Amino acid sequence: MITVISYNIEYAKETTPESVAAELAPYRPDIVCLCEVPNGAWTAEMAAFLDMPHHVVGTIASANHVDDYPDRTGRFCGKFKAVVSRSPLRTPHERLLDGTGWRPASVVFARTEFNGAAILVGALHVPSGRLDPAHSCARRLSEILAEYDDSRIVIGGDYNDLADSAPLGPLYRAGFRNPWIEVDFDLQNAKTYNAKTDEDGGVIDHLLYRGAWRAMRADILRSRVPQSDHFPILSAFVVPCGSGRSSAGRFGGERPDRFCHGGEA
Repeated sequence: MITVISYNIEYAKETTPESVAAELAPYRPDIVCLCEVPNGAWTAEMAAFLDMPHHVVGTIASANHVDDYPDRTGRFCGKFKAVVSRSPLRTPHERLLDGTGWRPASVVFARTEFNGAAILVGALHVPSGRLDPAHSCARRLSEILAEYDDSRIVIGGDYNDLADSAPLGPLYRAGFRNPWIEVDFDLQNAKTYNAKTDEDGGVIDHLLYRGAWRAMRADILRSRVPQSDHFPILSAFVVPCGSGRSSAGRFGGERPDRFCHGGEA
């Protein structure tokens, strides 16, 4: 199985690279999708602590939060998206997601491969589209994904909308599935947001996926002392070995809006 975690770390307001790695390490993730991650070497340091040597970080800050929102250490700031992986990452790029709500929003993409199965991974942070689903960032994402012919795709992040909300409808109609729904998770009595309070925040973080694989597990990784206003989420996927293309796939007619910073931790 391939284990994927998605985590909005609240710009590392109360976390460090080492503490986030310590929180996630027991789950042995193969891929981690981060949002509201600070700039600079924050992701590289976390990846090193987690013993996951490959990472890419986007360059488009959510809502233009580039130089504000300092992290707990005071060394980094901003709200970006990142993908961290145990296997090498190729063709990293970032796409703008124009829609209602705060701007800019974006998704960071990179390709990887596990046991011969090729996967396009995305880390996303978008505003809610419930007030205008027809012009939501999630709908724009569904349009962009029509340009990609990758055999397997997973996009993790803070969608700011519930699993059965209208803004996610275009993604479902485009063939994406939601692990919460696939494993019949009890969403009525769960939340991924407002992790530090008793208030209901709903399950607004998702790992939507498409292609020749299947979600076998979906969990909210609750902790007694949350490090963020979001709980991390986890999905585990069964992938038929060797059945995916290992080619770079296609971007379609558009060029990526940004190329991303990457490296090995």
